Amino acid sequence: MKSDIFNIKQNRWWAVIPLIILIWHAIYISYTQSPDYLFFVCYPANLILIIGILFRISLFIGVGFGWTLIGFPLWLYDSHLTGNYELSCTLFHLAGILVGFMTVKQYIFPRFTWLAAILLALFMQITARIFTDEKLNINAAFRVYEGWEGAFSNYTIYMIAMMFGFALFFLVFTTVSNWVFHRESK
Repeated sequence: MKSDIFNIKQNRWWAVIPLIILIWHAIYISYTQSPDYLFFVCYPANLILIIGILFRISLFIGVGFGWTLIGFPLWLYDSHLTGNYELSCTLFHLAGILVGFMTVKQYIFPRFTWLAAILLALFMQITARIFTDEKLNINAAFRVYEGWEGAFSNYTIYMIAMMFGFALFFLVFTTVSNWVFHRESK
């Protein structure tokens, strides 16, 4: 049987690439900045994607890849504002996206992927609130992100809008991915 090197189902070793970069970046961040930054949703998203690939769990792949897609433009915007395009951080964000794109056509995502993604977001909100410095505002756990204060009258409305937006993104993401890549298998 001929193996396709880009077939993630056959070649689970692809998960090693984002795993190595995740470990490298986590060590770098812990020593040069603050371990609090490891509570950003990007870190568990990449880890969940890696676990999903290694154990062939489509729900994990959908949640992990979806959150890397959401986190990438937010990281890019933040990097633009701060001028921080550190190599390990850039590779960390790109690796999950690239490997995630390779998996989309090989897995059918469950309809409830959106719910698992929202539960991850809520879990990360709670853990950031408990374990991180309020000044860093990891995952907007303490207040509306700077620059968005004028768009939302209070924090509760901001969080409801964000969770609704995330749920909508995941509903569209899973529906479109499954429709585009798996029409014939339904």
